[in-house]
Amino acid sequence: MAQTIREKIISSIVDRLEQIRIVNGYNSEIGLNVFRCRQAIDDASELPCANLWPMMDEQIDYKYGEIHATMPIKIEAFQTFTGNNASVESEKILGDLMYALTKSDPTGGYSDNLLYVGGGVESYPPDGTRIIGVHVDLEIQYYFKNDNPYSR
Repeated sequence: MAQTIREKIISSIVDRLEQIRIVNGYNSEIGLNVFRCRQAIDDASELPCANLWPMMDEQIDYKYGEIHATMPIKIEAFQTFTGNNASVESEKILGDLMYALTKSDPTGGYSDNLLYVGGGVESYPPDGTRIIGVHVDLEIQYYFKNDNPYSR
């Protein structure tokens, strides 16, 4: 079956996240494992990783046979680090996420606008812990036909 416009956007963002690799000029390997709505990362073999959470549409508006919506997306990224400064490592990950998601349209042309609404580290790991996590919050504005979520 065909993908909805919303699913096309989500799939395109997953594809973009998978590009976050050192070989592609990034500072991290977050794209090595990309998950969707993963409740828990089971073990260190799944790191580094990104975890994408598409949330419920907001700000829905009806215009001339179209439904305009804003889809919030939260992206988490985790990796182990070997340095002494979790802040330095987290800023590399945050920079990679921001660059990958804002350098050009990561939605495959299916959105009207992408807003970076926040990101960073919610809390730093205690001493001795070697896993750092960063998150990015996006809002993606898009539309689809009033009677057909598969078409613009």
